[in-house]
Amino acid sequence: MSSYRATRRSASSSTPSDPAARREGAERVATPLGVPVEDIGEGYYDARRCFGPIAYSVIAIPPEERQ
Repeated sequence: MSSYRATRRSASSSTPSDPAARREGAERVATPLGVPVEDIGEGYYDARRCFGPIAYSVIAIPPEERQ
Protein backbone atom coordinates (compact mmCIF):
# COMPACT_ATOMS: atom_id res chain seq x y z
CA MET A 1 0.00 0.00 0.00
CA SER A 2 1.41 3.39 -0.91
CA SER A 3 1.26 6.50 1.22
CA TYR A 4 0.27 9.94 -0.05
CA ARG A 5 0.76 13.17 1.83
CA ALA A 6 -0.71 16.49 0.74
CA THR A 7 0.49 19.70 2.35
CA ARG A 8 -1.08 23.13 2.12
CA ARG A 9 0.68 26.19 3.47
CA SER A 10 -1.09 29.37 4.42
CA ALA A 11 -0.74 32.46 2.29
CA SER A 12 1.24 34.06 5.11
CA SER A 13 4.94 33.22 5.09
CA SER A 14 5.24 33.41 8.87
CA THR A 15 3.59 31.57 11.73
CA PRO A 16 1.95 33.78 14.37
CA SER A 17 4.37 34.23 17.27
CA ASP A 18 1.40 34.52 19.65
CA PRO A 19 0.58 31.00 20.93
CA ALA A 20 -3.13 31.87 21.32
CA ALA A 21 -3.32 33.03 17.68
CA ARG A 22 -1.47 29.92 16.51
CA ARG A 23 -3.88 27.67 18.44
CA GLU A 24 -6.87 29.62 17.09
CA GLY A 25 -5.64 29.05 13.54
CA ALA A 26 -5.31 25.30 14.17
CA GLU A 27 -8.78 25.20 15.75
CA ARG A 28 -10.26 27.00 12.74
CA VAL A 29 -9.14 24.08 10.55
CA ALA A 30 -9.82 21.30 13.11
CA THR A 31 -13.39 22.34 13.99
CA PRO A 32 -14.98 21.34 10.64
CA LEU A 33 -13.17 18.00 10.95
CA GLY A 34 -14.76 17.48 14.37
CA VAL A 35 -11.46 16.93 16.18
CA PRO A 36 -9.84 18.72 19.12
CA VAL A 37 -6.53 20.56 18.94
CA GLU A 38 -3.84 19.09 21.17
CA ASP A 39 -1.00 21.11 22.70
CA ILE A 40 1.98 18.84 22.09
CA GLY A 41 4.47 21.13 23.84
CA GLU A 42 7.02 23.82 23.05
CA GLY A 43 4.48 25.91 21.11
CA TYR A 44 3.32 23.14 18.75
CA TYR A 45 -0.37 22.27 18.22
CA ASP A 46 -1.72 19.20 16.45
CA ALA A 47 -5.09 17.84 15.28
CA ARG A 48 -5.73 14.71 13.21
CA ARG A 49 -8.71 13.00 11.63
CA CYS A 50 -8.57 9.66 9.83
CA PHE A 51 -11.11 8.46 7.27
CA GLY A 52 -9.99 4.93 6.49
CA PRO A 53 -6.82 5.23 4.40
CA ILE A 54 -7.03 9.05 4.32
CA ALA A 55 -5.78 11.24 7.17
CA TYR A 56 -6.02 15.00 7.62
CA SER A 57 -3.37 16.59 9.87
CA VAL A 58 -3.18 20.13 11.18
CA ILE A 59 0.13 21.15 12.74
CA ALA A 60 0.81 24.67 14.02
CA ILE A 61 4.55 25.26 14.33
CA PRO A 62 6.13 28.09 16.34
CA PRO A 63 8.43 30.64 14.69
CA GLU A 64 12.09 29.66 14.31
CA GLU A 65 13.27 31.84 17.18
CA ARG A 66 11.28 29.65 19.63
CA GLN A 67 12.65 26.33 18.37
